[in-house]
Amino acid sequence: MPARLVIPGNHDIPLYAVTTRLLHPYRRYERAFGPAEDGEFESDDLLVIALNTTRRYRHKNGEVSDPQIERTAQRLARARPGQVRLVAVHQPVAVTKTADLSNLLRGHAKAVRRWSEAGVDAVVGGHIHLPMCCRCMSAGRTCRTRSGRCRRARR
Repeated sequence: MPARLVIPGNHDIPLYAVTTRLLHPYRRYERAFGPAEDGEFESDDLLVIALNTTRRYRHKNGEVSDPQIERTAQRLARARPGQVRLVAVHQPVAVTKTADLSNLLRGHAKAVRRWSEAGVDAVVGGHIHLPMCCRCMSAGRTCRTRSGRCRRARR
């Protein structure tokens, strides 16, 4: 069987079933995919770290916690020489459209900065349903993409 690494997105948490959302937010997801936890896939030439950035108290907006940032950085630093190092999150860490700034992962700047220091090659995300590739070498930088300029949140 091919490797499978799955992380939940905001639509995996019930919006209107408030009791389920509060008490068992990942019940349906876990029936289909198993525990809604951070995961990892490793081969000789690849390391993928997948983080659950959804939160029951944020239906649309996700966040990455300080412990997740640090655990991920430590794991990236332990990657074998020659491995491509990827981190997968649901919400984006960079966007190309000003209208999507509100969709940025909460904590993205700190996470990208720390993971860059630890050797990440790319951070992949989804949520906004816009295929793009944005090379971000450090947090706070504006970077070029094939579809325009990546925009950072102004804080």
